[in-house]
Amino acid sequence: MNRKLTEDSSDPSVHLHPVLATKLYIPPHPAYLVSRERLMTAMSSMLQRKLTLVIAPPGFGKTMMISDWIRSRNIRAGWISLDKGENDLQRFWGYVVIAFNRLLPGIGRKARSLLQSPVAFSIDKMVAWLLNDLFDVTDDLVLVLDDYYVIDSEEVHRSLAFFVERLPERIHLCIVSRKELPFPVATLRVKGQLGEIGIDELKFTKEEISSFWHRQTGDLPNESSLRLLAHRTEGWAAGIQLAALSQLGGQRDALRHFSGNHRYVVDYLMEEVFQSQPEPVRSFLMRSSVLERMNGELCAAIMEQSIEAGMLQRIEQAGLFVIPLDDERYWFRYHHLFRDFLRNRFLQTFGDDAVSLNLKASEWFERGGYTEEAIDHALAARGFERAANLLRSIDAELLNRREWATLRGWLDQLPEEIAQRMEIVIVQVWTELFMEKFERIPEHLGRIRNELPRLSQTNEALFSRMREELVIAENFYMLISGKYDLAYELLTYLYEREDLGSGDGLFVNSGLELNEGTVPFIRGYYGCKGSIRTAERYHQMYDAFIRKHHLEHLSFCAHQRTAMSELAYERGDNPEALRYAETAIVLGRQNGIMGAVIPSIIVKARIQWDNGNPEAAMDSVLEVMEFLRQSHNQESLWHGLLHAYLVRCHLAKGEIEPVERWLEACKFSLETETIEKQEFEWLTFIRVLAAKGSDREALICAERLLRTAENNGRLMTELEARIWIAALYGKMGRAYECMLQMHEALALGEREGYKRIFLDAAEMPDLLRQYAEVRRKGYMPELQTGVSLGYLKKVQAADNRRTAQAHATDGVQSEGGIDALTARETEVLLLIAEGLSNKEIARRLVLTEGTVKLHLHHIYGKLQAKGRVQAIHRAKEKNLIP
Repeated sequence: MNRKLTEDSSDPSVHLHPVLATKLYIPPHPAYLVSRERLMTAMSSMLQRKLTLVIAPPGFGKTMMISDWIRSRNIRAGWISLDKGENDLQRFWGYVVIAFNRLLPGIGRKARSLLQSPVAFSIDKMVAWLLNDLFDVTDDLVLVLDDYYVIDSEEVHRSLAFFVERLPERIHLCIVSRKELPFPVATLRVKGQLGEIGIDELKFTKEEISSFWHRQTGDLPNESSLRLLAHRTEGWAAGIQLAALSQLGGQRDALRHFSGNHRYVVDYLMEEVFQSQPEPVRSFLMRSSVLERMNGELCAAIMEQSIEAGMLQRIEQAGLFVIPLDDERYWFRYHHLFRDFLRNRFLQTFGDDAVSLNLKASEWFERGGYTEEAIDHALAARGFERAANLLRSIDAELLNRREWATLRGWLDQLPEEIAQRMEIVIVQVWTELFMEKFERIPEHLGRIRNELPRLSQTNEALFSRMREELVIAENFYMLISGKYDLAYELLTYLYEREDLGSGDGLFVNSGLELNEGTVPFIRGYYGCKGSIRTAERYHQMYDAFIRKHHLEHLSFCAHQRTAMSELAYERGDNPEALRYAETAIVLGRQNGIMGAVIPSIIVKARIQWDNGNPEAAMDSVLEVMEFLRQSHNQESLWHGLLHAYLVRCHLAKGEIEPVERWLEACKFSLETETIEKQEFEWLTFIRVLAAKGSDREALICAERLLRTAENNGRLMTELEARIWIAALYGKMGRAYECMLQMHEALALGEREGYKRIFLDAAEMPDLLRQYAEVRRKGYMPELQTGVSLGYLKKVQAADNRRTAQAHATDGVQSEGGIDALTARETEVLLLIAEGLSNKEIARRLVLTEGTVKLHLHHIYGKLQAKGRVQAIHRAKEKNLIP
């Protein structure tokens, strides 16, 4: 094949899935097009609305009318010709993002990064990121979704409704369909945000019929013929075109021989048009109708004959319902009506050839590397063995791309004798596990378990692999469904086995990403949703299993090493945490598993920071961020998590400008929805707000994050949110609420086995001392139970050790036992010594008041001062200001 089906490989979007450029092509004007000014004007008037629906049965000229409007009025528009494949949620939104990106390069980069990432995510989060980009658009943009009637996925409908509801002012969506939308639009209609064009508007007027007839035949119809055309076709574009073609083929009184609905019209007229073609053209038309899209090379390959050069182009020029899919007129498709007719004729005439034609098409696509099209045609040819083999060749790739609906759709088409093969059943298991469709999982696992005795006698290699896959898949199922004791039992069984396989060929060893996009990794299901005691018990057994069976080199161990590093860090064992982190980083980078690399890099950086080397910590993070940039992933989820950690570093060092830049770019706000699995960035946002003195806003965000965490059972996030709520109450002088939240946080921390997490917030040491004092003096009886004094002392002891280490580091890094002030901080200090207010300082230094508050936060921290007066006094003592 000389021509590409896909986008240029230099575009990182190609990693979403094989992108058919032909699906993004706006159909061109046919030579006989009649420009319908009344509809053009109606379409333009609807640009002020969010959504335009163009709904009518096939053959009413919906697509041509809209493409004419776009081209003749120079509308900036993206176009997606939908087919059944876009019932896959990932694929649908992948095309939407790419369509917008073609209009404005850079639009939807963050949304695309989520689609490229192999981690699970909320589709609403991806849509929200896309909408954030679209809000910055200053010119009108239109997105056309053609043939939306093929979409029957409830998930796609729901997510599109979410998108339409929130569309910014300059973005307009046009949906073209044969039937009404399956989601409600009444609210848009009431608000005047919905435009509608239906059959009545699309019917050709007498003037348009006359103009069309003249362009098609070269003759003007007389008044009698015009009335007959209008009456018999009812303004139906396809009927008019077929009548014109019938006349050109010699059937001048064709319209007088039929009546009734459009189905009979199309059958009759297409028969007339079809029969008027030479036999080689009729044969070509019927045989090529097995193809969704076609070119000359492909047609020649499936028919095993030389196709006359330019055949498709000449058929198009003859008006035979052939639509070009690119500017070079290399790829084509038939109009749906014509294709349906041709397929029916083909099955009546050459039905036995359908298998061989589809099989040859499958082979042609496979040779070109287009495995998905090859699978579709193999299934159409009932070549189920071939389809299963092709499917197995890309199953891990599709699982990693999260195109689970596509994979499951193919699996469901396989006959039972193939679908029940163990190598197919295990694909089904992993597909449904990732989709969180658990209903059939026990049945699938039971089938594998029952088949193992037979396999042990007939296929030793497959037996060995399936035995391991069974336990690993069961273990994963127990983890993801929260049955942690059963997961531990399965792991113990694996540990005790002496005849374990090599692990090669297991699904989890083919680079599957088990991190759902969280930092720390143990925040998610692989860390028992943040239950540290449960996670530590599980992962210690997992570690023993890996060591006993010498599996340290296998890729799936990267995730486990990451979990071990985070658990060691949380209990304060930095040397062990660093050893595991280094191992996870090496394994993860070797196998492209960034979900292990990123959390481990953050553990490593935290340890470097603890050791008094903040520059090394930041360099570790920057090096991986540069790696992501070079691999076109600078807008990825992983890059965003690293950037959030880097912001924490800048904040701790008093480097305000990069913090302000992040704050502007991240687009978090009180209006932004708090979404699960983005907790690390939200906690960073809360930290920055608190440092800026925006305590009320920070508290609102922390309380929202707490509710989200409680609703989803995310224990680590719940604990971190409670810690920040306590700290913010403390800053706001709400001592009673502060102590209650501290008590709740400590109770949760003791129950789940946390320690290090309490040292993270800058205000926490003081709050711990206040809490201990309140407990000791009995000021709040409600605090006397639920948190043991022993646990409280352990947390305080860990804080004392870290404080002592920090002071020792300070003595080495800066004179006078305090961190050195930056030049900007010194400027701010001099101005507060002059008595200027925050607003006056901001005006003098051309800063925002929020930035001034950030600088003051760091000045107070470095000088260990409680406010302006104490800061000025201590600065003078240290000769920092005159």
